Amino acid sequence: FHLASPAESAFIIVAGELEYNTKAEKQLVNAGGWVSEAALWVHWVHVGLMEAVSASDAIAVSVGNFEKVVVSSPECARVFRSFAEAYHTRILQACLHGEDSPTDLEMPSCGFEAILPSLLPEIHAEISSPALRHLSSFLWKRPDCIGHVRKLEREVMEKKCMLAFAADGEVERLVAVCALQLTEVSSGAFLAEVGVWKGESLSVSCKLPGTKHRDGETAVETINRLVQMLAPYDKAIIWSERGCKSERKSKMDGIHRTVYFRSTYQASLDESLPNVHAAAQGLELLPFTRQITDGCSEIRPFVLARNPAEVGAADSGVMASSAGTSQPGLNGEDFKIYAWVTDDVFKYLQSDSGHKQLTTCLNGLPKPHLWATGDVQGQEHEDPMIQ
Repeated sequence: FHLASPAESAFIIVAGELEYNTKAEKQLVNAGGWVSEAALWVHWVHVGLMEAVSASDAIAVSVGNFEKVVVSSPECARVFRSFAEAYHTRILQACLHGEDSPTDLEMPSCGFEAILPSLLPEIHAEISSPALRHLSSFLWKRPDCIGHVRKLEREVMEKKCMLAFAADGEVERLVAVCALQLTEVSSGAFLAEVGVWKGESLSVSCKLPGTKHRDGETAVETINRLVQMLAPYDKAIIWSERGCKSERKSKMDGIHRTVYFRSTYQASLDESLPNVHAAAQGLELLPFTRQITDGCSEIRPFVLARNPAEVGAADSGVMASSAGTSQPGLNGEDFKIYAWVTDDVFKYLQSDSGHKQLTTCLNGLPKPHLWATGDVQGQEHEDPMIQ
């Protein structure tokens, strides 16, 4: 096809090699690649030139025939129409927010993992219903899974997940999450979530700060909500030109497989702002640091400051945030604990031995109900070396 010609088909490259040429760059396309998929969802005009470099085979999916097949089924028409509307919105958002311009090969933020959260709840339910019926048909063999299937039904209706059949016939629970990698350039450290208090229970896990998409949210709205949860660090964020990285992870989860689609946004901390860490970290929970990885890292717990009265002169370390309260941990709220870590420490804390050490460290924190008192900072604690 040629530049500026209307796209009448999408292509799947079966064999050979082709060259895609825009004014900005040239790219080689090999077997397995999709070309001009956008034509199936929007009125698309080619923004580049594609030519075969060697003898090549491709499957052409006619836009007209694709539309005829889809509209022949009212159920399919509803699902595909919803997907197309979300796809079109994603293209416009990518252009408005300065992401890479769409091409015949790449459509920023238009992957399935990005579009999944935007689909209407009834579309989630319609896509998920065959898989739910399949799981329900086996409950007579697995009565112990009745509660699990009912929970899946609620998650689908609340748009927390979608169920679908994979190519191997397994039922997959699809979950879309949004994460932020906020880096402090001077030290190379980035913000990581290391634990969460749920009432009197502490759950320890080292991962990037993230959140699930809410009903009706676009990817941009979700990442903005996540950033606001990190206030006042939200005032010191510089978005990276690298944009967003998408990845897929899966694990077996009882009678189905859970697949996480994670969109990770890259950003750096504006260190030109005075006392950027002191503005974010308030009540110091422990008056000492703890070594966690053979002396290569130290962590210090902090509460995320929610008003000027809480702001202390704390250095960077571990902090906790609670949703919109000036006194985290009170009244049984759940809240998250964060730490600034380097890449090697992050990977270590995800290992079995690192997780064990981190758990020991965080279990040494005072209980949340003490965090609002003035006694915590003045408490004397032992400072054991965590081996």
